[in-house]
Amino acid sequence: MKRPVAAVDIGSNSIRLLIQKPTPEGWVNLLQQREIVRLGSNRDKDGKIPQEKIEKAIEILNSYRKEAEKVKAQKTLAVGTEALRKAKNGLQMKATLEKHLGEEIRVISGKEEAGLSYLGAAKEWAEKSPWVLDIGGGSTELIGPSGQVESFPLGALELSQRFDEGNFGEMEEDVARKLDCFLAANSFSLIIGVGGTIANLAAIKKRLAVFCEEKVHGTEIDGAWLLAIIKKMKSLPLTERGKIIGLERGREDIIIPGAIILKVVLENTKKQKVIYSGQDILQGMILKWAGENGIK
Repeated sequence: MKRPVAAVDIGSNSIRLLIQKPTPEGWVNLLQQREIVRLGSNRDKDGKIPQEKIEKAIEILNSYRKEAEKVKAQKTLAVGTEALRKAKNGLQMKATLEKHLGEEIRVISGKEEAGLSYLGAAKEWAEKSPWVLDIGGGSTELIGPSGQVESFPLGALELSQRFDEGNFGEMEEDVARKLDCFLAANSFSLIIGVGGTIANLAAIKKRLAVFCEEKVHGTEIDGAWLLAIIKKMKSLPLTERGKIIGLERGREDIIIPGAIILKVVLENTKKQKVIYSGQDILQGMILKWAGENGIK
């Protein structure tokens, strides 16, 4: 019997776990977890991630290690993205976290991050040659069917730190300025969206009080609905915004910045919708490892 595989993504906003089991029909989810830590925010004056956030990350990775041990996972794959790439103490933190996870954590480039996201997200729609849009906490990637990769230093958390709450007009202008040329230079047949922002928007659209990946996977987020929900969220103070059904607690201040990135992409590519995929970099990590080890 082939044993499960675990994948961990240490991102700017959250740390996530996916455990899957190989079956004759493909990889089946056993467990998915996500914890908001915000490693990409509030660095100290020296550009280091504060100790209290490192302690929180240690707590989460200890928990994830135990979950992998419970199912006797044959391998735990782990990557660090924008937060560990940028932090002055990123390498030191990586070594500390590895001791608690019990596995190597690879700090990957934006290009490799994008490639893994595409591998995981696009498989189901491969015949339509889709683009994959990955809106993260610290960066946004657009990955094309021919291997085109463009990473932008724009993210839901990153924008919320650069612009004051409510300053959404300037925020949108900044996003458009940085994306316009790339979007105009490429053609887009279909856009598949991944990442916390689009996952939350899909959950809001489905009115899910408790997030369930299986229920939001494949959700279509159209431009008209997106404009309406952005307008509604802008009209609410943070305390009220957090009461929106489907919005993950702790994401109240970054959901609009992330939604603005999606709005600009849809408007500038002339696409009517984005399709949310619950299979992203975590799935890509497992598929890549499986391919390298002859596991189907």
